[in-house]
Amino acid sequence: MAKKFSIITFIFFFGVSLHSFAQENEDWRLYKPGKTTNRQDSLRTIRENLNIQPELGSIKMIEDSRITQLNERKKEYPTKMDGYRVQIYFGDRSAAQEKRGAFVRSNPELGAYLSYLAPNFRLRVGDFRSRLEAEKLKKEIARNFPGCYIVKDKIELPPLEVAKTEDSENPAEN
Repeated sequence: MAKKFSIITFIFFFGVSLHSFAQENEDWRLYKPGKTTNRQDSLRTIRENLNIQPELGSIKMIEDSRITQLNERKKEYPTKMDGYRVQIYFGDRSAAQEKRGAFVRSNPELGAYLSYLAPNFRLRVGDFRSRLEAEKLKKEIARNFPGCYIVKDKIELPPLEVAKTEDSENPAEN
C-alpha cells in the first residue's frame, strides 16, 4: 500500500514538474498592446448593432405604504448629530420649568430642552456644531444663569448660515 502511494505521488510530482517546464519563456514586451476602447465607443457600437433607439416611457413605482410613512416620520423627527449645548440647570422639575421660561423669554430664537435624568431634571439650551459657538452663548448668559457649563449632546441640525457676498447679491451686474 505504501509502495502504491509513493508511486502515485512520484507520478503526480513528475507530471506537475513537466507541465511547469512546458511554459514558454517569451518576452511579453515583444507584443504590442491591443486597441483600447472607452465605454462610450462600446455603448455606441452596441446601440448600432442592436438598433436600440431611445424612447420616452413611463415608470410605475410600486412601493409599500410603510416606506412612505417612514419617510414622513423621518421629516417629523429629524436626524440628530453630535454637538454642544449649554446646561443651565440640574434639579427639581418646577425650578427647571421656571428657568426654562426665563431663558425662553430672554432668548426666544434658541431651543431650550428639558430632559429627565432620574431623579432630577436637566435644562440644556442651544444647538451648536462647535464648542466655540457654545462658549459664546455661555458668556452671554453666565450673568443670569451662574454655574452654567458646556456639555456634549445630540443636537437638532441647526440651519446653516449662508454668507452673502457682493457678487451673489447682484448677479445681474456681472
